[in-house]
Amino acid sequence: MTSFQEIFLWTVSLYIPILLAVLGAAFWKHPQKTISGNIGYRTRRSRQSQAAWDAAQKLSGKYLCILGIAQMIAVPVVLLLASPVCDPFSLSMICMTAEVLLIAVPVIAVEHYLKIHFPKQ
Repeated sequence: MTSFQEIFLWTVSLYIPILLAVLGAAFWKHPQKTISGNIGYRTRRSRQSQAAWDAAQKLSGKYLCILGIAQMIAVPVVLLLASPVCDPFSLSMICMTAEVLLIAVPVIAVEHYLKIHFPKQ
């Protein structure tokens, strides 16, 4: 593998985790204050009350930040272990697909939290 391919592989594979960590930290520390249809964690359950909205904003930011950091640790390990046996393009596609699919985990966790603590009225 050439150095350009290696740099491209690492850049593409770490883009999503870094983005998740940075945006998650920003949303966690500076959540959207008012219920909005444009910015923030916007689901039917999170918009049912101001208290549910506030909880969802902080919790989703926290979970996205944690997920991003976990992926920033896991991706290099996967890349180092799999790069000798897999071509760079396939490896980057596998990593990016897994990263995107894992974004569902914080959504499921936040929705579960909201379902328990803010039942529909």
